[in-house]
Amino acid sequence: MTPDTTVQRRFSDFIILHQLLMENYLPRGIIVPPAPEKNFMGTAKVRFGGNNQSTEDQSHFIRKRKAALERYLNRLMRHHLVVKDETFKRFLQEEEPPRPNPNASGIKGFMKNMETMVSKATARINEVDEWYEDKQQHILELEETLKKLLVVVDNMVCNRRDLALKSNSFSENCSHLGECSHLLNKLENRVVLVIVFAFWALS
Repeated sequence: MTPDTTVQRRFSDFIILHQLLMENYLPRGIIVPPAPEKNFMGTAKVRFGGNNQSTEDQSHFIRKRKAALERYLNRLMRHHLVVKDETFKRFLQEEEPPRPNPNASGIKGFMKNMETMVSKATARINEVDEWYEDKQQHILELEETLKKLLVVVDNMVCNRRDLALKSNSFSENCSHLGECSHLLNKLENRVVLVIVFAFWALS
């Protein structure tokens, strides 16, 4: 396998890989790591949710599935037999993923039939939990309301801070004005005394 090998795989490809590995190792009593479980509800909501399924919910579902598939591949890479398995190497390297033999019998045929049944059942699922969707929408609306309230509270705090600074400045100006008024009264008293002495001196 070259370092720059890049292939595209669907979730169903991983399930088929797991089935092929099980067919190869299970009869010999060798346990292989379990494949990620298929989330029927999540898949149905992403496929058929329409406008009711937000982009954030879809991204969250995809991130969870991607992380589960990465963990599954890492476990297979650490398996001392699977890492050398030709089917696993083809899955990682070749453009087309490995597929089961359509003429298989026994457990292979049974696994193939199970795969077909699961695929058909998944395609028919169009279940939407109205209670969950309603509560989720309510929570989103509450979140938006709280964000707006937070903005209002921040503005109010800033306004109160500005008001406190201006009040402090106003108090300082009033104090200076009081001092000026006091000095002015003293000056007026001295002027009056000077005038009185001037008249007394001239008389």
